[in-house]
Amino acid sequence: MGELWAILREGAGSTFMFTGRMKRRPYWIYVLFIHLIWIGASTVQILVVPVDDFAARYSLTETFVNSSVIAIGIWFAITLLSATVRRLHDVARPGSYILMVIIPFGGFYLFYLLSLPTQLHNLTNREILS
Repeated sequence: MGELWAILREGAGSTFMFTGRMKRRPYWIYVLFIHLIWIGASTVQILVVPVDDFAARYSLTETFVNSSVIAIGIWFAITLLSATVRRLHDVARPGSYILMVIIPFGGFYLFYLLSLPTQLHNLTNREILS
């Protein structure tokens, strides 16, 4: 349990840090945790906000829930973006490789890169970014 909290602290504490490295196991545990929290937040939103009348005015509670889910989504997107960039640095690839998701089937190659083990040779950030 202590290892899990260390992984979550590392991931959440490095939200706006796009330098450094993140090893494979902590990366995938952190991604799983973020997705589980997102599923929980979306479930709460579905249970609280009615879907039957799209144009209906929302109550204060429903507005708060919708705003909270949007804020959580933005936070998680930034967190996962920074974690993915750090994971790419760990496999000796530049963080700009994250843009491969724009290319058709580029996401599959990105998934392959994220699944690679840590590169043992020590690269500096300047060598990774060039």
